[in-house]
Amino acid sequence: MGARVLGSGAFAGVCGLRLVRMESPGVRYARSGELSIAYQVWGEGVVNLVVGGPLVSHLEIFWEHPIMSDWYERLGRFARCVAFDRRGTGASDPVDGAPSLEQQVDDLLAVLDAAGFERAALQGTGDVGRMMMLFAATYPERVSALVLTGTSAAGSDGLSREQVAQMLDLLENSWGTGASVGYYAPSIADDAGWIRWCARAERMSASPLMVRKMFRMALDSDVRAVLPSVRVPTLVLHRRDDWSAPRGC
Repeated sequence: MGARVLGSGAFAGVCGLRLVRMESPGVRYARSGELSIAYQVWGEGVVNLVVGGPLVSHLEIFWEHPIMSDWYERLGRFARCVAFDRRGTGASDPVDGAPSLEQQVDDLLAVLDAAGFERAALQGTGDVGRMMMLFAATYPERVSALVLTGTSAAGSDGLSREQVAQMLDLLENSWGTGASVGYYAPSIADDAGWIRWCARAERMSASPLMVRKMFRMALDSDVRAVLPSVRVPTLVLHRRDDWSAPRGC
């Protein structure tokens, strides 16, 4: 898998956000087996792009904050974008346990078919990046490129035992309060408005039990065996001092 690695300077282009809220494009549903997977399509660009979300998500809530909607609007200037809530989270059908990577690959395929995307570039962060690596290895004819942000081939490579314990404590005792901001966006951890929005997004995306199951799934996921089968152009982006995925993992 040929890849280029860029440092934090690669994100300079997202500075100076206009903070103009763009309306949600609405939610559609794709059938994956017996389940309905919520997805959205927006943008007028010439590139088809799958925008991977975080560990858990809620499509409509994510458009409520101007930072997020501005980011989505910028992507839509050059790409026709699709995003989806993984099964068990957000507006997608609930399930008892966290979905396997293989089930998530099935769901992404269903979303691409429903959206009419014959081929697409896949952008993924964290464990979503691992799912997209597996998808690219399984369905190379449906993938034009990979963009991997703050991810690794194995979930166990990222966090120490102390960090895992710390995160499980947060998910058990502080989920729904916005406390996770201090881990994924420490530079705005004192922004009261962002924390309020984050707290609502957490509550609407998944219950404390489901997010803990998703976190365990992310830790256990491992796609190292399929990396030789990934043959699409790949860009690797990594923030300096990323707490959840230190460089070299």
